[in-house]
Amino acid sequence: MKDKYIEYIKYECFSDVGVIKGLVRAFFVNGMYNAIMYIRLYQMLTEKNSFLAIHFKNLLVKKYGIFIGKKTKIGKGLILPHPSSIVFGQDVVIGENALIFQNVTIGSKIVGGRTAFYPQIGDNCILCCGSCVLANEKELQVGNNSVIGANSILFESVGDNSICVGSPAKVVKQK
Repeated sequence: MKDKYIEYIKYECFSDVGVIKGLVRAFFVNGMYNAIMYIRLYQMLTEKNSFLAIHFKNLLVKKYGIFIGKKTKIGKGLILPHPSSIVFGQDVVIGENALIFQNVTIGSKIVGGRTAFYPQIGDNCILCCGSCVLANEKELQVGNNSVIGANSILFESVGDNSICVGSPAKVVKQK
């Protein structure tokens, strides 16, 4: 498992500039790379059941307002241009090359004793600022190459290549 997250960090933070410049950028210069590195370290340490995972989770919450559930799975190529106020629910699955802007919530609408379902986001998806993807009482899937518009609230599954806007969000175009 460790190798997977190390490869993700190399791909997301160092692939275009090299290791030394990438480390400087990730730790001192650019918040996007810093947040992504913290997310990957948290995921790696959580899978190993390390007590250090809570440190990176707290850093994410305090520094960026990013909450990530313990069982969240995020594919390679994550991009967070403005990493602030992002919620990844407990069992959320996000595919590769996701572009997620600020103030996005991906989670479950269910509270209480009922079974909660969590969204599955496909590959190459874009979640614009302020969007919410909330599973209700059934599974919710966002197809590959889909876009969820700014301030949209999605409660229903959408297919591949969809553009969704509104509250509640509706498919306005198939690419």
